[in-house]
Amino acid sequence: MKIITTAVCIMMVFASFAQSFKVDTENTKVSYNFVKEKVTGNVEGFEATINLNFDDISKSVIKGSVDATTLTSGNGMRDKHLQAKDYFHTKEFPKMKFESTSFKKTDKGYVVTGKMTIKDITQEVDIAFTYADNLISGKCIIYTNDFKIAEKKDREDSKVMIKFDVAVK
Repeated sequence: MKIITTAVCIMMVFASFAQSFKVDTENTKVSYNFVKEKVTGNVEGFEATINLNFDDISKSVIKGSVDATTLTSGNGMRDKHLQAKDYFHTKEFPKMKFESTSFKKTDKGYVVTGKMTIKDITQEVDIAFTYADNLISGKCIIYTNDFKIAEKKDREDSKVMIKFDVAVK
């Protein structure tokens, strides 16, 4: 009996350091800033499986997506063009996806490295993030050239800053 009680206590202690989060989609925001073009906007439809182990961050997992058909920029004509083949080709590729491959703790929070897939093209991306008060906040930089979206002659001209605030329960 002592062995079973001890085993249950140990499992409860380890379980308390790992947290599975449910995304509060109504209070989650994903935004972008296409730097050279001075275009900002949002994307909705964020879905994710988030398991963070703060005791051993390397054991954490994030897998998620956003709905590319919801990309908005505040300009209806531009928004329609974002759905076209030369941009996100949302009829064929309606989701943009991310799947973590590793995590590390930093002096400012955490960094998750993973595979981002847009238009069936996968690139490795680092996302810096913090967690406090049921909010995962982060940012990363991608380049549209890497995903064959509105390619620019100079790769730096295709820089997009992505910011997110994911409310979790």
